[in-house]
Amino acid sequence: MADRIPGNSLSGRKVVALAGTSEQLSTNPTSTVEVTICAELDNAGVVVVGDANVDATASTRTGVPLNAGDTYTKGINYLGEIWLDSAISGEGVTFDADCI
Repeated sequence: MADRIPGNSLSGRKVVALAGTSEQLSTNPTSTVEVTICAELDNAGVVVVGDANVDATASTRTGVPLNAGDTYTKGINYLGEIWLDSAISGEGVTFDADCI
């Protein structure tokens, strides 16, 4: 893995348009080292972080569930590796990725 360049980061926001439909955090091809994801403070339900098969449905949930204000940090190669689903349409996350 390449060395991290201090201060080189990419921040953004992602809203899941339709609950029950997984979406990529970002399609930005920038190489990254890790990303920190924070569930938006006004979310009423959970947003789940995982791979392309992530599922926020309570009875079949897969991935890491985040309640409003919860954060999750993961080492990744690019933002497209992270997928989201939400229990309620229109809820989302903010994120900050360390880029290389």
